[in-house]
Amino acid sequence: MKLSNFSTHRLLDRGFGLLEVVVASGILMIVIGSSVTLSRMAIKNSVISLERVQAYNLAQEGMEKMRQIRDSNWIDNNSSTQWNDQLVSKDETIVLDNKNFQRVITISDVSDSELSSYLESQGITQVSDSIKKISVRVSWQEYDLDWNVEIISYLSDWRPRF
Repeated sequence: MKLSNFSTHRLLDRGFGLLEVVVASGILMIVIGSSVTLSRMAIKNSVISLERVQAYNLAQEGMEKMRQIRDSNWIDNNSSTQWNDQLVSKDETIVLDNKNFQRVITISDVSDSELSSYLESQGITQVSDSIKKISVRVSWQEYDLDWNVEIISYLSDWRPRF
């Protein structure tokens, strides 16, 4: 009787069978595959975030160039120079870290209706040539997708006339 108990116990204690190895391998492959996918997504998102910051800084630089042109026009000691002379729309390609960024600066007139609620609150009844809308859009491609950042500001001739 002891011999039959020993052989039954021995059959149950043989180790992993083929089915257990296949199931364990499948679970391991799913865990490793998920980790690799998660890592790739994290790297992709960090690249996009870095490029978005670079594009935003390029857009800010473009806006600062427009402000600098306006301010330089004020201080050139020439009475015939207007504040908005040399403010022109511009389209340029900027290469930064081997990545092409397309910066488009658009300058347009402002209509009365575009800023009406703000202007009315400031006591201004009519928009003249003293306000320009500056739009700076930076676009680039990454991972076969088009990305862009746009900032808009309004520049005016706020210099006091003495």
